[in-house]
Amino acid sequence: MRDDVLKATRNRQEPFIYGSLGGDDVALVPAPAQPVAPPDPYAGARDDYELAQQINVVSAWNAFINKYPSGFYADLAKAQRDKLIAAKAAAAEEARLCR
Repeated sequence: MRDDVLKATRNRQEPFIYGSLGGDDVALVPAPAQPVAPPDPYAGARDDYELAQQINVVSAWNAFINKYPSGFYADLAKAQRDKLIAAKAAAAEEARLCR
């Protein structure tokens, strides 16, 4: 309507607009569909790794490694398990020497 009034009056009159616009966006056309991210193939291993990490005993790491025998999280689990085994062996050796 604004453009029609401007055109009819050769830009001498402009209609006064009563009201104001809110702060929300108003879409004039539908938004394009958002691409769907592919599922994370490592999500299960990551979640199980975090659980094993909370327990942090050799048997939990062994269970994780049995379920996920290879991959990044398996390598991390093996390192954590080996670290626990080494700490246990060092504590046993220290106890033996203190006798």
